[in-house]
Amino acid sequence: MRFERAAILWRLGLLQPETLAKAALRELEDGPHSFALVELGTERDLGVHEITRLVERAAQEIGVTLPTQTEAIRKIACEIAREIVAGETTPHSSAKRLAKLYYAARDPDQRLDALLFFTGCDECVLPAEIVKDAKALLAKWSLGQ
Repeated sequence: MRFERAAILWRLGLLQPETLAKAALRELEDGPHSFALVELGTERDLGVHEITRLVERAAQEIGVTLPTQTEAIRKIACEIAREIVAGETTPHSSAKRLAKLYYAARDPDQRLDALLFFTGCDECVLPAEIVKDAKALLAKWSLGQ
């Protein structure tokens, strides 16, 4: 996993520190040097606030602009919706991933208004309905709306 994606998932509370550390080390192998990436990849006793501070500093050091929480949720939701439409994943398992994104929005006003997928977790919902909703989400959000 690339550091940028790992940083986004970390911000949303959807990534464990160990996975973030692996992404930091991988970024160091493939990309520019960053003291914050070194620290993220090698330190094991960091608290959540320290990790978050290092993620933001590392992103700045390597020239990555991290999206806002709402932008991040929309980006990940569109990626999952594309997987659904392309048939790369089962609609119900992806709907469960989208439900996690829904709950990642800590502020109720930022919750994803277009995520009809939340009901897609129910096995009674037909896969074709989930695919239809995925297409609707992409139509609404892919163009930055």
